[in-house]
Amino acid sequence: MPDPGATVAPVAAPPLPVRPGAEVVLPDRAAERRAAVRRVERQERLRAALEGVAGEAPGDGPVGGGAPGAGEVGGDPALALWKGEAEAVFREAFHPPPGDHSGRVAQVQLAFDPESGAVRGATVHSGSGSATFDAAALRAVGSVPALPPPPARWREMVGSALLVDFVPP
Repeated sequence: MPDPGATVAPVAAPPLPVRPGAEVVLPDRAAERRAAVRRVERQERLRAALEGVAGEAPGDGPVGGGAPGAGEVGGDPALALWKGEAEAVFREAFHPPPGDHSGRVAQVQLAFDPESGAVRGATVHSGSGSATFDAAALRAVGSVPALPPPPARWREMVGSALLVDFVPP
């Protein structure tokens, strides 16, 4: 039985063996940072190209990202029309679970081939707070084999990823 008045000395962990002159190499995150900056810049250029078309800002449509329609000064109508067509495909496929989902938005990032429009996969980028609502958004993306390809002059900028906002009908 231990002595109640005894103190316990802390045990120090043995030092890690480090060879003299050894260099500690940390992962180079500069390339990752540059790629992230390029993605953000590309998204901002796309957002600017969509703004002003049909008087709506990106994210105002039922499935995110601006409205298609007659172009007005400040936006590219061809890009807005493509985005609207892509959103319409998901709008038709999206069936949220029963219940009140007002105010919910599930933002899904999908990967697709910009040449053919073939959908390659999707992940929830920003959840709605409801796992069943988010799952319905992913099911909608999974049920769509292909999107219309983006306009040729925008393919490089659009790249192979698209963020889509799913909101209740």
